[in-house]
Amino acid sequence: MRASPIILRLFITLLSLIYTSLIIPPIAYIPTQMPMSFAYGEYTANEVKSPQEKAEVAKIPIYERDINTTEDIKEYIRWSAEMMEIDIDLAEDLARIESNFDPKAQNPDSTAYNIYQMTEPTRQQFCVSDTYQPSRDNIKSHIQCSHRIIFYEGIDRWTISKPTCHKLNELGYVKLDECAYYRMNLDN
Repeated sequence: MRASPIILRLFITLLSLIYTSLIIPPIAYIPTQMPMSFAYGEYTANEVKSPQEKAEVAKIPIYERDINTTEDIKEYIRWSAEMMEIDIDLAEDLARIESNFDPKAQNPDSTAYNIYQMTEPTRQQFCVSDTYQPSRDNIKSHIQCSHRIIFYEGIDRWTISKPTCHKLNELGYVKLDECAYYRMNLDN
């Protein structure tokens, strides 16, 4: 006996809804092509040493493995940007400008931290919900949340910083008069 396509589709949808309600924050934008089996990992200092270990790890999709190196961070940024349908080069360049891909980066003058230098109020607004409370230092969550902000709002939150605005301008992502820094006339 063969299941009808409609019943099969309903069953898969139901399983997806149950699974995502347990794993994925409800505020997340999840494109339909995003694999639902990814796990949120934490940054560790463990490096993969041998060529055999590297080959084995390379077989595991980035969304299913822990982030241990700067190369892992870059790969996860590329994967997440592609899933969120944002400019991959912009996502990488912004992370390079803000922290040089350092998940432990902390702005000494504000609460901005991690790879995209997100402030604590922004994290609370976009990354935390009643049912999802990711660790402040969760790299994958930080990257996904930053990409969600870029998808919905663009890069305006980052252009409030004059140095970031100028670097993004040099790379051709914004004109100076489009930067929040200059629109708010912070030079005066």
